[in-house]
Amino acid sequence: KLVHPDLTAILSCVLEFFTELGAVHYKKMQHTGYLRHLLLRRGVTSGEILVHVITTSQAEYDYAPLVSRLLALPLEGKIVGIMHIINDSLSDVVQSDETRLLYGQDYFYETLLGLRFKISTFSFFQPNSLAAEVLYSIVRDYIGDTKDKEVFDLYSGTGTIAQLLASVAKEVIGVEIVEEAVEAAKVNAALNGLTNCRFIAGDVLKVLDNLTEKPDMIILDLGLPDIDGINIIRQIRTWSMTPIIVISARSEDTDKIEALDNGADDYLTKPFSVDELLARLRVTQRRLSFMQETMSAQDSVFVNGPLKIDFSAGCACLNEEPLALTPTEYKLLCLMARNVGKVLTHTYITEHVWGSSFKSDVASLRVFM
Repeated sequence: KLVHPDLTAILSCVLEFFTELGAVHYKKMQHTGYLRHLLLRRGVTSGEILVHVITTSQAEYDYAPLVSRLLALPLEGKIVGIMHIINDSLSDVVQSDETRLLYGQDYFYETLLGLRFKISTFSFFQPNSLAAEVLYSIVRDYIGDTKDKEVFDLYSGTGTIAQLLASVAKEVIGVEIVEEAVEAAKVNAALNGLTNCRFIAGDVLKVLDNLTEKPDMIILDLGLPDIDGINIIRQIRTWSMTPIIVISARSEDTDKIEALDNGADDYLTKPFSVDELLARLRVTQRRLSFMQETMSAQDSVFVNGPLKIDFSAGCACLNEEPLALTPTEYKLLCLMARNVGKVLTHTYITEHVWGSSFKSDVASLRVFM
């Protein structure tokens, strides 16, 4: 069943309560009425439940009887928090103008692969924790026991994937545009005693430009809030051949093909055959290893006086000292090195460094050159 019996029982209890009171539902075209949404969240492994009754401010009722009824329900799990959320927004989105805690706490806990996560009302977390455990364990196995690897989790949300990968990486850096999610990720990392997880709030591409660390592995979702994940893959591929693993709920063949054709090294979705997936991952590892081993020194290394660029390693040195370059600075340096003796136009440089959508943005180029 998609809906747990506990949630069905809570829904029936709330419906019966407000039916007895004669409370009316909200009419979104007329913007009148009281009852808007019932938001229920239940931890699959913990059984902890949050109950949120979302209404307008157009009426007032005593919620004490409802709290008593809910707590008396014979549930498999346990209600740990009951909230009344007031939302007078004209849009139909679930949001809070005011949150009244009627019982317990405003968060619950869930466990994934031995790690504990604190989840609040609006924090994103995988709804199917058991399937997520299988999926994330395969990603962790794919990366392997490599303590020297730097892993980037782009659009990391509350840091679930980043923290699950922390045990097999030197450091995991999560980048997320939603500040509330970043704060939740930091709390969860501290809760699990993880010291090699770092979470940064901001526009992903801008943050990547300001980081001096070079990723050994990139984890990416396609369903992003401000840009399509395919565009992120394209832009990363203009400056790095770092393996990119896409983890997405999009299961259509067209989505997989588009991601792989644009530079993703593998695409994980659910449902899937674990044995087949592991076989594909082993093939990817062998292919990447072969490419690195067979690439000739002439193709992979550029030397000009004291300057040395190792394209396969993604680093540059001056007088044998590593240069601390941002990704954009490194891309510009590589572009210049590969076109020694040629005259490059502003449009050519911006298109190859920032992508075709930025080819008329001369101002950005002037900042770096």
